Amino acid sequence: GRFINANPAVAHLLGYDSPEVLMNSVTDFRHQLFACPEDIESFLSALGNEGGIISREVELLCKDQKKIWGSVGVRLVRDDEGNPVMIEGFVIDITARKLAEEAQRENEYFLQSLMDAIPSPIFYKDMQGLYKGCNVAFESFHKLNKNDIIGKTIYDLVPKQMADRLNEMDRQLYEKGGTQIFECPVLYSDGISRNVIFNKALYKNVDGSLGGVVGVIIDITQQKKLEEELRQSQKMEAVGTLAGGIAHDFNNILTTLIGYGEILGMVIGKD
Repeated sequence: GRFINANPAVAHLLGYDSPEVLMNSVTDFRHQLFACPEDIESFLSALGNEGGIISREVELLCKDQKKIWGSVGVRLVRDDEGNPVMIEGFVIDITARKLAEEAQRENEYFLQSLMDAIPSPIFYKDMQGLYKGCNVAFESFHKLNKNDIIGKTIYDLVPKQMADRLNEMDRQLYEKGGTQIFECPVLYSDGISRNVIFNKALYKNVDGSLGGVVGVIIDITQQKKLEEELRQSQKMEAVGTLAGGIAHDFNNILTTLIGYGEILGMVIGKD
């Protein structure tokens, strides 16, 4: 568990003034060098079973107990009789990359949480039409798990005729750019057709290149139903008003006819 040799770069990385100070200070690298002692046991187990160079990304402890991330590669050195003699290897500081990855994971988690909080189905897909992400509402929309959506195309989710139309709308969006809003009947996974509005736009990658399409689906089935009921109600009201007018006119005619009939009856009676 002691260092028998080290270069200045390793000493500097771990916060020691020189290789000599590092070698004199670290007498049990299992606990003094590795933030998680189980990591070194994983190394030793792999070295004994696999041989060759074993690489791991692990947290290392510096002199001041500060933790850094290192990409560590080691191999087991044996003597002429095959007995283990020592471990030699290298370490690369990957702390900046790990912090960037963690920040990206946090951003992705926040974005996913934000999308999941929106009740309308949301999705985004790349230039090849492969779904890259969606929210919980989109999963419910298709009655599918996210793992069954990511990496699939619209042809895997809806009937071909409908997929052809939606795919054509994507093509038009790629050509014209901007945003795209259109109404379309969609067959849900329960076999019921509903009226929805697609609101889509293009998104770009970090380097400015076109990334794909992001969209929101708004179910307006209930709204359309209410509009139809309102139209029917207005139509019935109009028919009722017309019928009332006609009835009134007929009543006027009947009153006149009855009046004339009574006069006619009186005249006939006199004769």
